[in-house]
Amino acid sequence: MTRLPMSCHGTPRTLTTEKDRHVLHSDSPEHASMDVWKSTIIGNGLKVAHMNIRSCLHKMEERRLIMKDLPVDILSVNETFLDDTIHDNKISIPGYSIYRNDRGSRHGGGVALYVRADIPHQYCYEITFRTSTEACWVKIKHAKPSDVAIGTIYCPPSADQEYYNAMLDTIKDAATVCEDVVLLDDFNYNYANGESNPVKFIEQIYSMGQLITEPTRVTATTSTTLDLIFTTMAASMSNWG
Repeated sequence: MTRLPMSCHGTPRTLTTEKDRHVLHSDSPEHASMDVWKSTIIGNGLKVAHMNIRSCLHKMEERRLIMKDLPVDILSVNETFLDDTIHDNKISIPGYSIYRNDRGSRHGGGVALYVRADIPHQYCYEITFRTSTEACWVKIKHAKPSDVAIGTIYCPPSADQEYYNAMLDTIKDAATVCEDVVLLDDFNYNYANGESNPVKFIEQIYSMGQLITEPTRVTATTSTTLDLIFTTMAASMSNWG
C-alpha cells in the first residue's frame, strides 16, 4: 500500500473570485451554500465542475437555476451534509442522475456526483464504498479514446493517516477500472504549500496533473488553494479555473 505523508491542512474559509464559476452568498458563514465553483473541459468536450457547498439542502432551488443557466455534464459536490433521512428528490436537479455517499450518523461531510442523464455512464458502487473514504465514482462510457473514471473525494480536517491511505486506495481502484481518471476534491491541504505538500504525492504516484492554479479560499489575511481537480489527461483539458 502506498502511503501519503501527513501534513498540516489549510482551514476552509470563504471563496475566491475566479472565472467560470458562480457564487451564492449565504446569510451565515456556517451555512455557506456555495463556496467554490471550479470547472474544466475534458478533451472529448465533457464539462465537469466542482462545488464545496456546506449543505446540499441550503438554497437548493438557486443551485438548480445555476445549473440551468451554466449547465455542466458532471457536477462534483463536497460537504453535502446529508443522511439517509433525506430523499434524492429533495436535492434533485432536472436532467441529472445523482449518486451520493453520505457521512451517515456524524454531522457534516459527504459527497455527491450529478451526471447528465443522457450521458452513457455507470455508477461505480463497489469503488465508492470499498473504503471508508468519503468518495463517489462513476465511469463515463462514451468517452474517447477510452472510458473515464470521474470521482469526487472529501477529506475532512480531522483525517488521520488511515483515512489518507484509504483515499489512495480508492484512487488506485478507479485507475484500475479506467485508464483515464478525473478527480474533483477538497483535500483540506493547501496545494500552494510547496513540493512537500502530501497532496502533490497524488500527482507523482498516479501520473496526474493538478489543474487549479489560483487560490480557491481567500480572506483578508489568508489565501489557500484547497479545492482541486486532478486528472491523467491534463494535456487534453482546457478552460479550467
